[in-house]
Amino acid sequence: MLLGRYDAAGRLQFTGRSTTLSQAAGRALADLLAPPTGAHPWQGWTFSAGWPTQRALDVLLVEPDVVMEVAVDVARDSAGR
Repeated sequence: MLLGRYDAAGRLQFTGRSTTLSQAAGRALADLLAPPTGAHPWQGWTFSAGWPTQRALDVLLVEPDVVMEVAVDVARDSAGR
């Protein structure tokens, strides 16, 4: 799942992605998602599968209106990313 938040100007900014969801979590989330009602802010963007690969993810954009609370495990590489 790709995650984003709206900035002060109202633009949807990419903030990260989740790990693979369990089947149960994926089904529960799918029930909350709908196709975009207009042009999606990330239309035409490419998202990487993660470090160190440059493989692009297959992405299905949805209406960006589901709000979630997330817990993160921060990890940094040798470059501080």
